[in-house]
Amino acid sequence: MKKQRIVIAGGGLGGLTVACRLARDGHKVNIFERSQSLSTASGAIFLRSNGVRCFYRWQMREAFEAVTAPIKQHETRNGNTNELLYTLNPGIYLEFPEWSTDRQALQTVLYEEACKAGAKVHFDNEIDGNRITADLILAADGISSRLRSQILANVDPSRLTVIRAPSTHYPTEIPADMLANDDRTKSLCQQPDSENGIMWAGQGGYAIGKYNHHRGLFNIMFSIQHGDADSEASKQKLFDATDDCEVVNSFFPSFNPTVVALANMVQSCSRWRLARLEPLDTWSSPKRRLVLLGDSAHAMLPNLAEGFSSIVEDIDALSILFSESTWDVPKIIELWEKTRITRVTRLQNGSTWN
Repeated sequence: MKKQRIVIAGGGLGGLTVACRLARDGHKVNIFERSQSLSTASGAIFLRSNGVRCFYRWQMREAFEAVTAPIKQHETRNGNTNELLYTLNPGIYLEFPEWSTDRQALQTVLYEEACKAGAKVHFDNEIDGNRITADLILAADGISSRLRSQILANVDPSRLTVIRAPSTHYPTEIPADMLANDDRTKSLCQQPDSENGIMWAGQGGYAIGKYNHHRGLFNIMFSIQHGDADSEASKQKLFDATDDCEVVNSFFPSFNPTVVALANMVQSCSRWRLARLEPLDTWSSPKRRLVLLGDSAHAMLPNLAEGFSSIVEDIDALSILFSESTWDVPKIIELWEKTRITRVTRLQNGSTWN
């Protein structure tokens, strides 16, 4: 198929990933992002083996391994006592590893690789009346997409509503020297604990983290079920970089000493109110030239840790269809939706009820 002119709205993880892949395929790719620069918001992110497999095939393994840490085991511990409840070794059943890193590091790698492949990234771009011609427009503007209702104008608006979960995540990272100087936490940056992803589950909340030896940071996500008692800020928008350290500090004193120490080490954190979308029957406009990508199409809860990896799968499938077919863009998007929506719907439902 001839190379396409592709415009991407949104320079987050999904937008940068699809730009990287399609630019490598030889397409002319332009990203338009409202922010003035790459986001500085960080926080832990897990890449499941299905996503890692795609990056291996895209020959991006080396770039990612410089900022990620492989997960040897998943541990679930009692939040109050630190008793080990369950261990899962992904290597037993997976051909490819699982990676842990932080969003800022991941975004930086994707940005550099996208630019290297020839994609053009335009920051600080608001709607200003300028016209841009493209064969395909991908709306990768996230769960709070301003384009979703316009692209899916024929879909019942109630099906496009963002559904908030009762939990709020507070992602942050803790430097290795802070861990090493406290007897309660120093094992987390030493083998074997440093190789494992650890969840401490308690009443009304949990903490999940993994040490990254490349970055010298313990990436951790504190999760609290606020329910209807959530903060006023969380009711207004899903994410902000507000410093909510006191919220984390005040919730976790009943947990075991390791988690208490980690909570007290938090110097700054973001606030991420969990939310999802109902599975949709289509992600594209009637003419299939305007297409939702990633969280704008299928935002899911993090209970399967498949949010980003499912987006990587979407992009891989789209790349293959463009590379190996002679169809026009609308036909490719039609087949892409048939290929991906059933799979992603299972992941969305699984993440909701897991």
